[in-house]
Amino acid sequence: IREGLPLAILEAFACELPVIGANVPGVKDVVIDNYNGLLVPPKDSNALADAITQLLNDSKLRNKLGRNARQTVIQKYSWEIVLPKIEAVYREVLGIR
Repeated sequence: IREGLPLAILEAFACELPVIGANVPGVKDVVIDNYNGLLVPPKDSNALADAITQLLNDSKLRNKLGRNARQTVIQKYSWEIVLPKIEAVYREVLGIR
């Protein structure tokens, strides 16, 4: 019941899709409940079913979450933002300035 940085969620966000995820470390670091997706308690199939039904029945919410999801990827996870951070880690580990 733990996740690293969930790439599948970032890929869905990039496609302007809202995500339903378990409220666990890793997922909740990316998915902001009712902003770019929905969070449900882990191992709670009823809450998951309710969240799926909510998105299926509410196109306005689905579209809002999807737009915000896309903005999340652009603002926090685009290559222009992530690549310099990765490069800095490699440089530090290798002792390169």
